[in-house]
Amino acid sequence: MSAAGGADDSDDFESLIRRFWGERDQVPHVSPSNERFGRYRTLRLLGRGGQGAVWLAEDETLHRPVAIKVLTALGAITQDLVRRFRREAELASRLDHPQLCAVYDSGLVDGVPYLVMRFIEGRTLAAQLDEARRRDAAPSAPTSTSTTRDAITRTLVLVEKVARGLHVAHEAGIVHRDLKPQNIMVAPSGEPVVLDFGVAADLLGDQVTLTKSGDLCGTPAYMSPEQLALGPHAVDRRTDVFALGVCLYEALTLRRPFEAPTREALFRAIQSTEATDPRRLAPAIPRDLAVVVATALQKERERRYATMADFADDLRRVRQFEPIRARKASAWLRTRRWAQRNPSIAASLSALFLVLSVALVWTNALRARNAQSLREIAQLADLKRYRDLTAWSEELFPPKPELVAGPRGIDAWLAAAQGLHDRAPALREALGSLAGSSPPAIGDLQGELDAVRRAALDELLTGLDGVAARIDAMRERRAFALQVDDRTLLDAAPLWRRAAGELAADARFSGVTLAPVRGLVPLGKDPRSGLLEFAVLQTGTPPARDPSSGELVLAEGFALVLVLLPGGTFLMGSSAQPGHLQYDRDAKAAESPSHEVTLAPFFLAKFEMTQAQWLRLAGVNPSALHAGYRAPSGYEYTSRHPVEQVSWEDAHTILSRAALHLPTEAQWEYACRAGSSSRWCFGDSPEHIGEHAWYGLNSGERTHPVGEKQPNVWGLFDV
Repeated sequence: MSAAGGADDSDDFESLIRRFWGERDQVPHVSPSNERFGRYRTLRLLGRGGQGAVWLAEDETLHRPVAIKVLTALGAITQDLVRRFRREAELASRLDHPQLCAVYDSGLVDGVPYLVMRFIEGRTLAAQLDEARRRDAAPSAPTSTSTTRDAITRTLVLVEKVARGLHVAHEAGIVHRDLKPQNIMVAPSGEPVVLDFGVAADLLGDQVTLTKSGDLCGTPAYMSPEQLALGPHAVDRRTDVFALGVCLYEALTLRRPFEAPTREALFRAIQSTEATDPRRLAPAIPRDLAVVVATALQKERERRYATMADFADDLRRVRQFEPIRARKASAWLRTRRWAQRNPSIAASLSALFLVLSVALVWTNALRARNAQSLREIAQLADLKRYRDLTAWSEELFPPKPELVAGPRGIDAWLAAAQGLHDRAPALREALGSLAGSSPPAIGDLQGELDAVRRAALDELLTGLDGVAARIDAMRERRAFALQVDDRTLLDAAPLWRRAAGELAADARFSGVTLAPVRGLVPLGKDPRSGLLEFAVLQTGTPPARDPSSGELVLAEGFALVLVLLPGGTFLMGSSAQPGHLQYDRDAKAAESPSHEVTLAPFFLAKFEMTQAQWLRLAGVNPSALHAGYRAPSGYEYTSRHPVEQVSWEDAHTILSRAALHLPTEAQWEYACRAGSSSRWCFGDSPEHIGEHAWYGLNSGERTHPVGEKQPNVWGLFDV
């Protein structure tokens, strides 16, 4: 029997079920015949659960792999199960995000309902965590590999992406309700995809519950307190925030925050027990990240992140060493929660504490006051030292030997940063002593001073969580500074002599002499333009030339390439008036009148700056379409794609780290024209524009790796 319909058919699952099985409450267990579901040919079984199975199949019309979820319960298939299955298709079809599993089609064949979904090659997060547990438990493993700095960063990136995908679902009115590592598939590229919206709640509709009255929707270890206490109708987007917080905790520590031997004990733990600080299980976890986890796991949902976007933004701030928005629960709140769990002990301790406090405060206060004042002054001085580190770090670009030693050199910076890093435990203790302070009353001078100290220490510790990574980066900069002269001046001396000779023989550079430039490595002449090209060593590996064509081979991580352009006089600007010089009907008023400009020789990048090159200089990749991101179409972006989401100020700051700067308007137009006076560098007709540039009609509405089109006559791409 052929498939009864796809996503566009008017029949829904229930009517299809009735057509085959009438109004009975149960539908017999049926398997597909001939290993086919309409146009889909099953290849192999991917997995089976209590209510269904998932097959890898081939779409023989579109020739792509798909995953087919088949409702084949081990017992009988009930109408409630069919309705839930249909509901998953309806909800998932409203979602469009790379982190959410897309549903392509649905239907019924041989009495078996099925969904056709995007096939995600990879493993579930649960499988990855199980492997990490086995690896860490192995006798040969000296330390845990799950909480190294790199592992923590990978976890933050993954969970942030999941949060942003779920925010899209929430904005569409859909709450997952069963988020857990088993429902997060991780592709080989590291991209996570959320699966299984089978028990999701529709916040825009009637919140239909497809379970029996009193049943729970979700997996107990990942359920929120309100799911346990109030039932499925009580959920909102903050329920998913809690579940993702549990997943994050487990990914960081390889333990769930709430564990118990029985189901009832687990429910009590979720509702009334505070999770162990993850830093006790994994000391490498930054303080701010522990606060983010604690915020997601708050018992009262009003204290959690209001949206997944807020959760994701704080995860990004932790990665980029920025101050987070969440704040640690106050000492008063923690004490109140403990007292609620232990009322009789709390009452006894309160009376005892009152007696002891009166006796101790008077005798200790005077003795401690002077020493405390000195410590407070030193702590505020540390904040100033930390703030100075950032500005001081920018003074140490571009890296060169003379910046290593001296009172404001790299070695001095490293010593200052290491000193702050070593004092972090004492500073955390000081902040802990102020954590329970109430806001100062009007005229309360000591309270105001405590508030200032608390804010200063909070800022300082937030920054110090990232100072270890900055120390590592500065050590790498130091190594480069000590090697740059050897690599670009001494070792490359023969290349510089050859380049100087070739320039002297080029009539376009008459009277120009070429001296070696620190940080650049000569690459020889471009075979088409005959112009000399150079690699900026600080941005990557100098590309080699193909032995036969002489063209540059752009391998992964290739360095920024500069072309030395000849100077000259050119007519700058265009006019929209027919008959005027350099007529262009699309010219803007600011582009006229045309006028002569004379420029000296200058360097200009041969290609747009790649994401990898920006990352080498900036330490972060701001691109939205970042390397490793896979679009819904399946297209995957790489580090060779151009960097984006960069402001003029960002470019000015980051380029200066390699002694580079943005071109002037005159330099840019001169380079783009490359000696031409036509509308484009290749002529006035637009018929060849697709050979030289990506634009609306040929780009597929996406960016592309640099250097894929034809260059202009000076060897410049994408101009």
